[in-house]
Amino acid sequence: MYTAKLGFDHKKSNTELLGEYKAHTLFVCSVKCQKDCIVFGYNPTMKKCRIHKTISTSEMSEEADLAEDCKTFPENCNTNSALSVDCKDLRDNGHTISGVYDIYPYGNISRPVRVYCDMETMDGGWTLTKGKNSYLYVSITDVNDKKLYELYDEFYISNQTEKYQLFPTGKAQGDKMRKKEGSSGAINGMFFTTEDRDHDNFGSNCADAQAGGWWFNKCSNTFLNGPWASQHWYRPWNPTFISGEYIKETMMLIKRH
Repeated sequence: MYTAKLGFDHKKSNTELLGEYKAHTLFVCSVKCQKDCIVFGYNPTMKKCRIHKTISTSEMSEEADLAEDCKTFPENCNTNSALSVDCKDLRDNGHTISGVYDIYPYGNISRPVRVYCDMETMDGGWTLTKGKNSYLYVSITDVNDKKLYELYDEFYISNQTEKYQLFPTGKAQGDKMRKKEGSSGAINGMFFTTEDRDHDNFGSNCADAQAGGWWFNKCSNTFLNGPWASQHWYRPWNPTFISGEYIKETMMLIKRH
């Protein structure tokens, strides 16, 4: 149980500061005070939480004027009380720096999910999420730092009971995930296959043969989870990339419409 120190109201400290966070409520702020945290402070106006290992009363100073603080840190001044369900919510609330954030996809402040949010690519707000009204952004960066990407304007993945069935639908310019390509076939509608869960349409387990889980059809020509930077990573995005040894980075980012 925490003890409120009324004399600390409208004060701030930088002594052994462990971090500053956006927090819509005092309770959310208290949840962030876990390992190594002994003291936390919460500003309800700016929805700002500071957690400390300890503080020194002699070092404390008055909280910055709200208008000045908002000018310097505009992301602290959004007073929207709703919990951010995904990275798009965070982006819409002023968070513009890519990094790791807590989101609340279940609408429950006691069940945060820590995710990486891309806040820069195509207006930001990208991560993995659920729901049928989403975009899918796929990018591949080669060893010469050339980046190629594909954008699907509709995308969703089913739940665990439905074996994470994949549905990349909508328009795409150079689609590799839906169209049939030789014997591999489209992966639209396929279940996720792993070495211990074979859901593909091949005679043997594609995940076992290609050393990585994926929505395989017949060990398809679209496969972004192979053994990294290896010639044994077959057909990541055939025929543009026939071997993973030419790839430096791959990303699959999802954002609500």
